[in-house]
Amino acid sequence: MKFKAGFITCSLLVILTMLLAACGSTSQNPQGSSHHYALRIGGFVGNAFTKATSPFNGNANPGTLGFVYEPLFFMNLYNGQYSPLLGQSYSWDSTNTILKVNLRQNVQWNDGQAFSSADVAYTFNTVLTEAKGVADTNGVWTYLKSVTTPDANTVVFTFKAATVPVAYYILSQTYIVPQHVWSNQVTNPTTDNPPLVGTGPFMQTRFSPSLLVYQRNTKYWNNASNKIDELDYPAVKDNTTLEEELISGQLDWASFGADASLKSAYVDKDPAHNKYWFGSTAIVALYLNDSKAPFNDANVRLAISAALDRSAMSTEAENGYETPANLAAVTTNNSTFANPQAATVQSSPDLAKVDQYLKASGYTKTGGFYTRNGQKITVKYNVPNDWSDWVAVANIIKQNLQAAGIDGEVNAISDDNYFTARSTGSFDAMIGGMFGGPTPYYLYNTHLNSKNDATKGGWNWGHYNNPQFDSLLKQYAETSDSSTQQSLINQMEALYVQQMPVIPLLNAADWYEYSTRHFTGWPTQDNAYARGPDYDAPDNEIVVTHLQPVS
Repeated sequence: MKFKAGFITCSLLVILTMLLAACGSTSQNPQGSSHHYALRIGGFVGNAFTKATSPFNGNANPGTLGFVYEPLFFMNLYNGQYSPLLGQSYSWDSTNTILKVNLRQNVQWNDGQAFSSADVAYTFNTVLTEAKGVADTNGVWTYLKSVTTPDANTVVFTFKAATVPVAYYILSQTYIVPQHVWSNQVTNPTTDNPPLVGTGPFMQTRFSPSLLVYQRNTKYWNNASNKIDELDYPAVKDNTTLEEELISGQLDWASFGADASLKSAYVDKDPAHNKYWFGSTAIVALYLNDSKAPFNDANVRLAISAALDRSAMSTEAENGYETPANLAAVTTNNSTFANPQAATVQSSPDLAKVDQYLKASGYTKTGGFYTRNGQKITVKYNVPNDWSDWVAVANIIKQNLQAAGIDGEVNAISDDNYFTARSTGSFDAMIGGMFGGPTPYYLYNTHLNSKNDATKGGWNWGHYNNPQFDSLLKQYAETSDSSTQQSLINQMEALYVQQMPVIPLLNAADWYEYSTRHFTGWPTQDNAYARGPDYDAPDNEIVVTHLQPVS
């Protein structure tokens, strides 16, 4: 998964969401209005669309997730609460090894066929186990023993052992597909392009290289809450065009990696309507290769962290839209879980701490650089050469470390070379993302658990291996008691700041701009009912069902 915290140059990672209200249709909508309300959404930057209609395709066409296919529940990452979608309720048994889900009744697929537990079982038992497990990107079958259906409205997930956090991936990160369609038409769920038969609020009515059109699904179980009749996704050639359309007032909804002109050129042009909110559920970080010297020394990692000017990274590389991250790598949306003694923010360099940490590991400063046994600490920072903000961050890191007595260079390379080095571990350091979830456990488990080492196909790209941290993660997974979980998180945070396995830099922005000129009801910092970017699903479904057209 690519992670971009700024201008995004590749399709689907640079998803800019646009919206125009079109009026004048004589067709009557379910709310009794004669208007035809359409959202224009920029979900693609590139020359043309190519068909990708499977929700298990890593580059699925915009609109596929959330607007057509739904998971069982929506998880609001800002408050950690589940809301029913295809599932109505769920419960654990006393051993935390059996998860029972009661499904919403009277749900139909958009072709009129009834939805049932058989579709859920087919999705998990067949689709997620095909193509050598490629469709199971969250690895749920690593933990599951069976998925059974006692009746048409109930699904039972039985686990090999208590692993409560995996419920998040089962309940809200797996999109359910129709057995009656897929069993006949899908051989490889990651590459085939089946008809878009879903349960969500829209159904696709047009596909072309230049435009995707979705119309209201009148069979949608929550159709009464959907005031939108049509979604239009035009293919847009480049970011410059998208920025111009946002600033010129043609768009009502965008997810644009904002530049310095956003306030003056967009917000100030129409402050009554033009808004933005950059929430955060992830962190931009500096990964050090913890499996090789000198980065396997916690004191070296701590010294590098202490040398950094995160304030400069925020203002100079990210125009102030991404703020300095705390040292425990607790994401902004997880702030209620943060232990104040651990999750502190160090915005400016602390050269006294740099000296303290390095001297503790036997380094001395000679000729302006710290050395041990005649060897300087030298760091080579991998960064994708077309991600300009991350290149700027890397250059600030280089300047900071040289000022502190640590040598290095920025290694700006192609995306392909960057991802190859990341997956094979052939790097000293790299700028990358740390992805969060409902609690800090998810970020820690994803990026620090030795079982998730990159050499095993996981996202522990820094190759951190600490049995104590692994034990805390395991204890957390075995309990559903919130107070016990919080105690374990506090211990993880304390261990993190002692070890600094990955160096947090900035709170990565959820880029999201919107206008209230044509529609109201958008998520805001004060009403964070969902994430704002159109590419976040199923948040996009939740947003659409909250929007109210302005007459």
